[in-house]
Amino acid sequence: MRVTITNLYNDVVPQDSKFIADHGQSFFITSDEKNVLFDAGMNGKKLLHNMEQLEINPNNIDVLVLSHGHLDHTGGLKALLEKRTVKEPLEIIGHPTVFEPKGMHDAKKIPEEIIEFYLPPIEGELRKRMTLNFTTEPIAITPHLSTVGEVNQRPHKDGVEKRTRHYVNGNWEHDKLLDDLSLVLKTKDGLVLICGCCHAGLLNTLEQVTRNHKENIIAIIGGTHMFLFSEEEVDFVAGQLMNKYSSPKLYFNHCSGQNTIDRLRTQIKSDIIKPCLVGTKFSYDC
Repeated sequence: MRVTITNLYNDVVPQDSKFIADHGQSFFITSDEKNVLFDAGMNGKKLLHNMEQLEINPNNIDVLVLSHGHLDHTGGLKALLEKRTVKEPLEIIGHPTVFEPKGMHDAKKIPEEIIEFYLPPIEGELRKRMTLNFTTEPIAITPHLSTVGEVNQRPHKDGVEKRTRHYVNGNWEHDKLLDDLSLVLKTKDGLVLICGCCHAGLLNTLEQVTRNHKENIIAIIGGTHMFLFSEEEVDFVAGQLMNKYSSPKLYFNHCSGQNTIDRLRTQIKSDIIKPCLVGTKFSYDC
């Protein structure tokens, strides 16, 4: 069986393409088993535009997985639901806190304020167009594709900024982004890790994957939120990828940071670091 992963939404598009670039993330994962949308980008109109360019029908999406609750990964959901005409509600998989209020603390504002950065509740008739499947545990979406589940063991540096907040117990508190999750695809050659932002930390996520799966990791695709990592921190990640994980192919985008990608190229063989722009497709035999 062949599985294809297509990037639908991202900060960068190929030159002279008709795609729209925007801050956010979305992948479409197709197979004979199910068609899975991983994240919905920031803006519904832009998501649907890119889907139209790639001839992807919203009605053909069987499952939507949300990597976490930030708006640049959930913002296109309402437009997607409105565009669908099938009677069956869309199954949405995520962490139990994925729809909680989230934001960014901005100490530069006087007075200090929280910049809200989450999808407002979906209510009324539109709410009936989706079913929620929320858990902290890994979920098998198909026999070959599963979620990593909540990554709560984080011995290595993660991708959580000091300014992240979520609204709990009547207050805006620091958000450790425990809702962050990634996907794992089992192929004939090994595992492919697909990340939304990987706020849990790439190395922490990889350790959880290897605890749950025996196969080698052959590729990592998506955002890694390492744009604020120091050169020394990036070098440590590079060393782990080469020595502990046998140098998987890297297709980083979105929040990974061009500075991080450029630094990785000085530490890792450049031929395993490839771009991942809107329209990029990856195919694997499973």
